[in-house]
Amino acid sequence: MKHPPFQSLNEALFFFKGQGFDTVFHLKGDTLHDPKSKTHHPLSKAEILNVLKFEDDSDPDEISILFLVETASGVKGHFVDASGMYASLDFSSFRAC
Repeated sequence: MKHPPFQSLNEALFFFKGQGFDTVFHLKGDTLHDPKSKTHHPLSKAEILNVLKFEDDSDPDEISILFLVETASGVKGHFVDASGMYASLDFSSFRAC
């Protein structure tokens, strides 16, 4: 997926929301939860379309990862996770792109 270079996570979120990735998902067990519509989408049926990593300028050990996903029902959105030992995502739950 083509996109301009980003200086920050907020800049990327703003850009991708404009590209239709406006659903903010939360990880709940083995599902992506959309709190607005109160729906749950199985991770096993979701596809990761893009992953971007952002380091904190003041602490390079603090890394945020932006995931752009599409559910089996066609809902596009995103969620942000940490990296390393603070990560909450098990990548085996996702379909391969």
